Amino acid sequence: MSSLMCPHNNTPTSNKQRFRRLTKTILVDKVINTIQNTKDGSSPEMNGIPYEFYKKHKMELAEILNTYITFVF
Repeated sequence: MSSLMCPHNNTPTSNKQRFRRLTKTILVDKVINTIQNTKDGSSPEMNGIPYEFYKKHKMELAEILNTYITFVF
């Protein structure tokens, strides 16, 4: 039964929550790889922040972006 419990507060977790925990490392690596392989001089959104910023701060941003991506999807 412990595999069905959330490790933080002992509440039952859904399959989606377990899947997210299991794939988190893969997603962080994928975020870092995507940032590294983007073309300079472009921006991912209309906010105008260039990919050079993301590349320079990729290690700090990867976990934040991963959390956002995981929450959204």
